[in-house]
Amino acid sequence: MLDMLIEILLEIIIEGSLEAAESKKVPMPVRILLAAGVVLIFGAVVGMLIWNGVIRKSLLLIICGVLFLALVILLAANKITRFQKARRK
Repeated sequence: MLDMLIEILLEIIIEGSLEAAESKKVPMPVRILLAAGVVLIFGAVVGMLIWNGVIRKSLLLIICGVLFLALVILLAANKITRFQKARRK
């Protein structure tokens, strides 16, 4: 029951942050802070995956964590370059 509540709360927080970070109505400093918060949350998940893999000596968890980290970095870089191109126009 508690895990379901935590899942719903985190989903609301993350989805709301992602939507607000992309909205033009929200001031730029707030959007940057929200995007940084989402990246921090995903970074914590990746860190826990890698840390858990190291403790359990599970190569699969470490590889999954590193791949997830690479995916997050690629998506963030893509979003930043799109934003910079849109801002120049």
